Formats: sequence, structure tokens, C-alpha cells
Amino acid sequence: MLAKPARLQKNQVKARQVQGHRKELATGDVRALSIQPSQESTLHNGFGTVADFFPGGKEIIGRVAEKILTEEMGGWNPNKANVFSDQYISSGGQLAELILGRDRFVMDIRPLVFRKLGAESSLCALPYDLCTTLIAEQTGVIVTKPDGSPFNPPLDITTNVAFAAYANAGLAARMQPIVSRVLHECGLL
Repeated sequence: MLAKPARLQKNQVKARQVQGHRKELATGDVRALSIQPSQESTLHNGFGTVADFFPGGKEIIGRVAEKILTEEMGGWNPNKANVFSDQYISSGGQLAELILGRDRFVMDIRPLVFRKLGAESSLCALPYDLCTTLIAEQTGVIVTKPDGSPFNPPLDITTNVAFAAYANAGLAARMQPIVSRVLHECGLL
């Protein structure tokens, strides 16, 4: 019988201040790297992305993204680019963009979409892809399951995981009800 995958209890890890350094390769100079998620309370003039990397479910993901981003922005203005999408093809990289203050919202719902389509796919984020979640949370980034419940996947290499990540608690509080409602409307929760 196989053992159940372990789950890391985040309160078992002592909180530490997140620090970063940047090294100039040509000169060897080292300087501090600012680690500060965005403190903006909206997506206005920022990056908000719903992962849509590969064919298979793009229509559903696009509909979800359009509904969430349009509602969060208070409607669509065809004459303005109010929110931007950055399909950074790495879940860890997406968290880094949040940690460094470049992105404000990232969500990956591929496992939910594939389930709705009746398809099994390994083209999803796996727990190790999100191994920097604790670092992100220590900077103030909020990482949850798309329904808003705690994100604590098993520590294995096979479980497809869905997540929603917000640059700060205020943005999470504003957007989470929108995200949950849209996912329910689209039959994903």
C-alpha cells in the first residue's frame, strides 16, 4: 500500500523576512533586490492573468478571464487597455512576478477546465511548480485555491493543481467573490 503524500503545514516553517540580491555578472557587484508585491487594490493599469498556455480549454479559460477581468474593471472600454495579460509560461515565474510587484493577479484553472471537458491531462501545474508559495505568502501575496479555500496541495509529483494568487489581501478580498461567482457560473466549481 502506498503512503499518502505528505502535506506541509505552513505554520511549521518559521516566518522570515524575504530578501533578494542581484549580482551584476560583468562586474561582480551585488545589490539588494526590492521584494515588494503591488499594494494596488485593483487591476487598473496592471497585469492580471488566467493561465492559458496550451490548446485544450482555451475557449472556456478565455470566457472566464474575460468575465473576471471585465467585472473587476467595472466594464470594458474598447478605447483603453486597462488591464494586461502576461502568459509567463511558468507557475513559479508567475509567483515571482507577483512577489516582485510586476503582476497583481494570476490564476490557473486548467485542472478544473479539463475535468469539465472530461479530459485527463498532465499539462497542468503540479505541486513542485508552486514550491515558492510560502515565500510568496511571506511577502504578502495571497495564494488560494480558485474557490478561495486554503492552497495546500499534497507534496507529490502527479497531482494537478489549480490556484489563484493575488498581490495583496485587499485585492484578494475585492476579487475573490468575483472569481468564485464566475467559476460557478461557468460550471467549474
